[in-house]
Amino acid sequence: MNYGSLYPALRRREARGLVKGSWGACENNRRARSYDLTAAGRRQLGVERATGERFSQALGLMLASRSQRLVNMKTFDPRRAARVNLMETLRPD
Repeated sequence: MNYGSLYPALRRREARGLVKGSWGACENNRRARSYDLTAAGRRQLGVERATGERFSQALGLMLASRSQRLVNMKTFDPRRAARVNLMETLRPD
């Protein structure tokens, strides 16, 4: 993330009450602005973290399913599948 994106994002979050900015001095005695999470910011972080975890789990399930399909495709024998389907068709009820 570059400075052109970081500071506008911090200012938007400060306007929403999610972070609180304050001025202070850094190690070389220059003025520096630091940001701390507010209580509302901690709650929002929890919500966003839970959303991210659910997304990650869903993506993992989709990828695992796709991997399993690829494995099944590699072991798929169309001749055997045709025999099984034919046998099921000819089986009396």
